[in-house]
Amino acid sequence: MKRITNIIIASITFVIWLTAYILIHFNLNYQIFEGICLVAISICLLLHLCFIKNTINVVIAILYIPFMFAHSFDVYTIPIPLIIGGIILVIGVIIHAILFKPKIKIHRLFMSFIFICLGVILSGIGVSLINYLKTAPIMIVICMAFLALIIFFCSTIEKVEFEKIIFMLCIFSIFLQLQGYGAILVNAEFKLSLIKENIYQQRVFVGWGICNNLDLMLLFTLLAPLYYIFYFKFSLKSLILAPLASNLIYGSMIIFMSRGSLMVGAAGLVVSYIFFIVYFIYKKMPKKILAFLASFLCFVAIFAIFMLAISKYINVLDYIVKYLKGINFKELNGRKNIYIACLNAAKENLIFGKGMLAGFTDRIDVQEGYFQWCHSTLLQALYSTGLVGLLAMIVHLFLKYFYLIKHLSIEKLFLIMIMLLPGLYGLFDVSYFFINFMIVLVVILVVSQDLYSKNKNAEKPIN
Repeated sequence: MKRITNIIIASITFVIWLTAYILIHFNLNYQIFEGICLVAISICLLLHLCFIKNTINVVIAILYIPFMFAHSFDVYTIPIPLIIGGIILVIGVIIHAILFKPKIKIHRLFMSFIFICLGVILSGIGVSLINYLKTAPIMIVICMAFLALIIFFCSTIEKVEFEKIIFMLCIFSIFLQLQGYGAILVNAEFKLSLIKENIYQQRVFVGWGICNNLDLMLLFTLLAPLYYIFYFKFSLKSLILAPLASNLIYGSMIIFMSRGSLMVGAAGLVVSYIFFIVYFIYKKMPKKILAFLASFLCFVAIFAIFMLAISKYINVLDYIVKYLKGINFKELNGRKNIYIACLNAAKENLIFGKGMLAGFTDRIDVQEGYFQWCHSTLLQALYSTGLVGLLAMIVHLFLKYFYLIKHLSIEKLFLIMIMLLPGLYGLFDVSYFFINFMIVLVVILVVSQDLYSKNKNAEKPIN
């Protein structure tokens, strides 16, 4: 995985997204531009699969493709060029398998994904035979393609150094932040005086998702820079720059504003800070503690200067205070009635659920209106796939962390931290049922498959 390739893919995707976003904002035709870009990217991936054995660059491209869309769509409104691109990718996968005959490698979590897919395929049995016969073939095709691609990429990528995975997440974080700020500026038509109205009234919308989705993706990257403290062996530069990078990501999350992500992110940063301080005390490194804390003070200074610079146009801190005060913990911030409604709906077909697409055809009726989502990954699994799918999800979540905790190393610890924050957020919002989340998660799992290896000596233990 070359760093420059990672940067180029991220840059090209951002330019495509920004161009389409501007076209949409000014009511210009974006479909032709988007379609040409999708087909061109697919052809490039096809050529890569035909001539290059290591498919790591294809995996990175797949990571970014869901985030190039400057508009939203669902299973019923998928852009035709995306379907064409998917077909081209499948052709490339078949050609690559024939030409290079890769040795099959199975991810250690593969069985848990099979169980989840079975829950998805069986979902909706007993609700409506006609609806099930309509949706089941779609779910079967999606699940088979999903499992086949996991096997293919696990078998065709060469071992990736963990630092390269961290670098990939850092570039991905910059990309996401640029999208957030780009959306704010475009919607304000590059007029600073309109930024306040854009953030306060419309909130950040980047096309493929709203501010909640954007901050959820940033949770994947929030703690990644801290790994460089260990990678560079506690050098002064890493002790200052790595925490600063994480804090700046959190600063962007504050601007984009998702209360759930902010709470989870704050908890993650606090626990990480405590971990490092305790570690430095244990290792008798008092100077390292001072450097580490100095990084936090640098962030506070930078953020304060930024707040002062834009205070003429927007009082972010005042907005944050008012926004956080709006949280109703007694009613779980409006989720209580949704949870009750979802549980009642789930009881109607407890074993196999209401079906994966039930949220689009049979919306959840609560006092506040209609909802497509249960605002909880586990509750959504129960509602959509019943006890069968929920059990499969719980087993997967357990194994995802259990295999890493065994023979724990610094790399495994950071991989747990990277996946845990968005996982915690998923307890009170939907994560696994958000396609962008799943693609990011699967890419991380595929490129880090060696950390799930049964080889006990794969990584050095924590010392």
